Amino acid sequence: MRTLILAALCMHGLAASALTQSTCRASDAVSTTMLGDLRRLATSTDSVFVAQRTSANLPATTATNVNLVTNGSTCQKAVTALNSIFVTPNQPRQVYLFSFGSSFVTADPALPDSLGGVGARYVFSKQWALQVVWLP
Repeated sequence: MRTLILAALCMHGLAASALTQSTCRASDAVSTTMLGDLRRLATSTDSVFVAQRTSANLPATTATNVNLVTNGSTCQKAVTALNSIFVTPNQPRQVYLFSFGSSFVTADPALPDSLGGVGARYVFSKQWALQVVWLP
């Protein structure tokens, strides 16, 4: 009986820690690089950047309107949106999420590109409708 109770308590602890794990990736070297790239994309008037921004369905905006999001409930919405794309309900993810003017840009480092870096960026409206999958 004690073994059963101990197993139940351990499983409860694992479930509780899984529920409290943040869906947001914290600021790190990768997010700092991505933020710089996104801010450059947002503000550039260079024709190459403008074309890239347009193809990614992203608005021209100021650098102060492009930020790393660390709010857990907002990141959970991004995870839910990604899971709906991949048809993987309840798949735990930790994502990089950026507000970009009137859009969100997210990336999941668990979905790397062929070179091992963070792969595609998923651009969502503020209502979490997928606008475009962007390969930077």
